[in-house]
Amino acid sequence: MASTRVPIVLTATTIGLAALAHAPAHAQDAVEWAQPVDGVFDVPTNWSPPVVPTSANTAVFSQPGVYRVLLTQTREVGAIDFVNRSALLDIGGGRGLMTSGVLGGGLITVNDLGTTFSSELFLASGSLAIADITLNGAAGEPTSRARLRRPASGDNAVVDGRVSGRGDVIGGFDFLGEIDARGADDFIQFTSGASTLATDSVVRSDAGAGIGLSSVVFTGGAWDGGDGALLDASGSTIGQSEITGRWLLDNSSTLTLEGNITGDGIIVVNDDQIVQTTDLSLAPGADVATSVLLNTGPGLALGSARLLGRGTGADAPTLRGDLAGRGRLVGEITFEGRVSPGHADGDADELELSPAAVATLGPSATLAIDIAGPDDLDRLVGGGSVSLGGTLAVDFVDGFVPGPSDSFEIIDLFAVDGEFDNIEIEPVGAAGSAQVLYNARTVVIVMCQADLDGDGDLTIFDFLAFQNLFDLMDSRADFDGDGEFTIFDFLAFQNAFDAGC
Repeated sequence: MASTRVPIVLTATTIGLAALAHAPAHAQDAVEWAQPVDGVFDVPTNWSPPVVPTSANTAVFSQPGVYRVLLTQTREVGAIDFVNRSALLDIGGGRGLMTSGVLGGGLITVNDLGTTFSSELFLASGSLAIADITLNGAAGEPTSRARLRRPASGDNAVVDGRVSGRGDVIGGFDFLGEIDARGADDFIQFTSGASTLATDSVVRSDAGAGIGLSSVVFTGGAWDGGDGALLDASGSTIGQSEITGRWLLDNSSTLTLEGNITGDGIIVVNDDQIVQTTDLSLAPGADVATSVLLNTGPGLALGSARLLGRGTGADAPTLRGDLAGRGRLVGEITFEGRVSPGHADGDADELELSPAAVATLGPSATLAIDIAGPDDLDRLVGGGSVSLGGTLAVDFVDGFVPGPSDSFEIIDLFAVDGEFDNIEIEPVGAAGSAQVLYNARTVVIVMCQADLDGDGDLTIFDFLAFQNLFDLMDSRADFDGDGEFTIFDFLAFQNAFDAGC
C-alpha cells in the first residue's frame, strides 16, 4: 500500500504513555466485572466492588471466556479496560456511553439490536480507544441510529481498531485500524472535522454498501471501493491516499482529491446518470493516478458530470489515470493517461471543455477516438483550449469503413495549440492511410492523403498546401515515406492527386 505521508506514528512508548493517561490513578478507582457470564452493566452486583462504574472509575473486564455485557442506561465511565480481549460490550438501543479511553482491544457494539432508537459511543477529545467498534444501525433506518462521536473542539480521538457497520462518525478522528462498510446495507457517514488514516489503514466498501463524507477532510491511508461502492460526498476532501476498486460518486456530490493520489482505482462521477451536477475536483498541484469516468446520462447536458482543475499554470493538477465518458472539463488540467470520450469502445460521444478551460495532453497522454460513421465519432468540443502532445489513436469501429474522401472533425474548440507527437491510425479500406490536419480551432482527420487543406475537394489550394509543407520539411510532405524531401515527393503527391484519392 503506497502513501507519501504517515499521518500518525504511534510507537510502543507513545501508546504506553497514552494508556497511562487513561488508566485508573488508584487501585480503588477500578471496578471489575465479577460475573463469568453475560450480564447487565447497570446492575451493581455484577461488579466488584458492587457499584456501577462512573466517571471516576475504570470499568475492567478481566473474567476469562467470552461474555457479553449490556449497557441499559446512558452512562459516563472514566475508562474501559478489556483485560480480557474476548469480552463484548453492547450499548443498548437509545443509550449512550461517554468515556475518556478504551484499552485492551475488546469489541463495543453501538445499538445492540439495531433498533430505531439512536445509540452513541462518545469519546473525549484526545482520548485513545483500543477496541473494535461496530455501528449497528438498522438497515433502512438513518445512519444516526448508531453514532461514534467526539466533541466539536479539542484534539482528535485516536481509534486503534476496526470500525464497521452502519452508522455515523461525527468529528475528527485518527484511525490506526480498518474502516469496513462491506456488508449488505452497510454505510458509514463521516460528518465534520479533519481525520487521518495511518499508512496501513484502509477504508473498505463494496457494491450494495458505501461511505458518506460531509464537510470532512481525510488524509493518508487507502480507499478500496471493491466492485462498486457508493461514495456520497459533500464539500469533502481525500488527500495523500491510495484509491483502488470502483467508487460510485453519488449524484450532487462534491469531492476534492488533494496531493499525491496513487492506486489503480476508478471514480465514476454521477453514478445514477441524472441531471444534478456532480463534481470531482483536483486540488492545485494534485497528482492523481486514479482513473475517472464522467457519467452524464444520454440526452442530458454535459455539465451533470464535471471534472474540475483548481490550480492554474504551474499549479495546474495532473491526471495520470485514464479519463473517459461524457461530461465537462472545467479549469486547467494536464493529462498523462488515456483520454477517451464516450463510455466504452464503440460508444461515440463528446467531452466538453468549458470556456476558459485548458486541457494539456502531456507526452504520456493518448487521445483515443472511436469513429463509427461520418456523424458518429468521439470529439473534444466547447469553448476551452487544448495543448496537444502525446499520441492520437483512432479506431474505426462497429464495422464502419471510411470512404476515400471522408473527413472527421475530432476537435472543435476555442483554440488548438501544437500537434500530437505520435499518430496511430490503421489504414482502412480503399482510403488507405489518413492524415491529420491542424487548424487554429479544429483538428480534422482526412482520409484523402492529397486533400491537404481538408476541404473534401482536390484543388489548386492542395498544391499550395503541399508546397508550404515541403518548404517547412513537414513529415506530411514526405509522400514517398523515405524520410527525405525530394522531387519524388512531388511526383508521389501528383499521382495521389491525379488518382482522386
